[in-house]
Amino acid sequence: MAKITKQNSDSYRNIITSKHIGTLSKRDELLIRILSEVGCTVSELVNIKVEDIKTNSMFVGEQRRKVEISTLLYEKIRKYIHTNSSEFLFSSRQSKKLNVRRVQQIIKKHLGIKPGILRHERIIDLAKEKGIEKTKSITGLKGLKSKSFLKNNEIQILKNSIKDDRHSIYFSVLLETGCTISELVNIKVEDIKTSAILIGVPKRNVSVSDELISRIKKLISEERVEEYIFKSRQSGQISDKRVFQILQNYGKTNSIELNPQILRNTKIAVMLQSGIDKATIERELGIKRLEFGSYGLLNKNG
Repeated sequence: MAKITKQNSDSYRNIITSKHIGTLSKRDELLIRILSEVGCTVSELVNIKVEDIKTNSMFVGEQRRKVEISTLLYEKIRKYIHTNSSEFLFSSRQSKKLNVRRVQQIIKKHLGIKPGILRHERIIDLAKEKGIEKTKSITGLKGLKSKSFLKNNEIQILKNSIKDDRHSIYFSVLLETGCTISELVNIKVEDIKTSAILIGVPKRNVSVSDELISRIKKLISEERVEEYIFKSRQSGQISDKRVFQILQNYGKTNSIELNPQILRNTKIAVMLQSGIDKATIERELGIKRLEFGSYGLLNKNG
């Protein structure tokens, strides 16, 4: 059977509730639905017992967290139990319970992803709906830190206060691309493309607004830039430290915490809130692994 595929703007949870999920076996459909709706780990999934299932809820994990579930999921579990008598909810022909590796294979076969992606998406939704502490309680996460990022009104205040064209471009490039300060100061004239900037090593093609590209090209022309687009009076390239100081000063002037990392966090938050999946964010921002702490980005400002 072909994998169930999605567009980047979709979530796997939306795909799972679509008609395509009905083409799977009852067991595979059910375990995918539980992973998606409950947000449990695969290890917790395979250890769920029939006795853990209650009306519209289930107990999950070593600490037996009580997690509410939809009526639809409860009814599907109840029907599955009726036709599959066993101590554990999911068993195999070889043993009384399904093993972790087999579940990982099932998810890979049908969705082409690791099960952790389903947990990731559920955590994001919960953080939006219920806040960090409730999310930790439901999912069993010990650490779910909120990272600082800018509110929409703070972004507008800062944009209005930065009158220097070059400083404004520092701010906009960091905000629109989510690049690091090191990547910012290493952008060259040749990296500026139509509606995109090539950033980092290896180069990532990052889309930006036409308005920002126009401002950058104007800067290049007026300052007769030949290599690095952000140069200093002393050298052909501005330093990380100087850019950090410039941004921090604008933040202090407006009583807003501001530095390059906060602008990067803001970009991640916007992408998460837009429903963009973890793998896409990691690829576009050059992040090796988006940590759980980043999920908290969704909670601070709704």
